[in-house]
Amino acid sequence: MSINGVIQNVKWSQLVLTLVDSGVEVEGKKFVQTNNQRWIGSYKWDDATQQMLVAIKNKETNYFLAWTAELKVVMNSSEYWWKLVYVRDQVGFQVPEIKAAAASANDESFYTLELEADKSVTLKYQQGRLFNSQLWTIVPK
Repeated sequence: MSINGVIQNVKWSQLVLTLVDSGVEVEGKKFVQTNNQRWIGSYKWDDATQQMLVAIKNKETNYFLAWTAELKVVMNSSEYWWKLVYVRDQVGFQVPEIKAAAASANDESFYTLELEADKSVTLKYQQGRLFNSQLWTIVPK
């Protein structure tokens, strides 16, 4: 699944990942056919983890979907590589190298991109199966 278009949330399917006016944050908004709602993925294979990673770039600003040290979702001029988790034809995005402080070495928990009910986009500590608010569909628009 290639990222080239709109990233639509599964739980709130009328909302898409949108760069807000500040140019630094993202949130869920209804699709209005502007480039601040369109995204392009660049992919690389990570030999260390044996998985495909993606950097997600906004078409309007050419900035990348990123996170801060405090695990806040932001935009950045540098590539940030997300782990992809596929569930049928949907995808979840996880921070690949950061686990919770309490996580053991064998723990399969990650911080996962999630759309909240208030339309904010956050990173949530996630173990096991992803919730619909953490799953996204790529729509070529």
